[in-house]
Amino acid sequence: VESEFGNKQCDGYYVMLRSKRKSLRFNCQRRTVNLRTAFEEGSAVLLNISTSGCAMTESTLTPELEEKVFISFNLPGKNEPVEMRAKVLRIKPQLAVQFVRIEPETESLIVKFFAAESRTLINQKSAS
Repeated sequence: VESEFGNKQCDGYYVMLRSKRKSLRFNCQRRTVNLRTAFEEGSAVLLNISTSGCAMTESTLTPELEEKVFISFNLPGKNEPVEMRAKVLRIKPQLAVQFVRIEPETESLIVKFFAAESRTLINQKSAS
């Protein structure tokens, strides 16, 4: 099955393929992220992520369009949280942001971790 974004679906999980987007996008298991604006702090649940942005749901904040936010989350085996600055692109139906400043090491970490997570999920589904 192909999604509207050109990704192939395998037992409910999308395999990472390039689409019209500039970056690979990975669907995520439920992962809580911390959000911070200039005025408040909150959290959300990551839906998908790429090296250029992410989509979230269940946000405890309602930032304005174009507002700058700071996103951070922990990954297993990492002592320091992954941190990125972003700009709000969409508020509904999910909160979507574009990263405005992402370090090359963070880009690499996102691709390696979420690609491995996707492979694990697909392998688990295939084995059952």
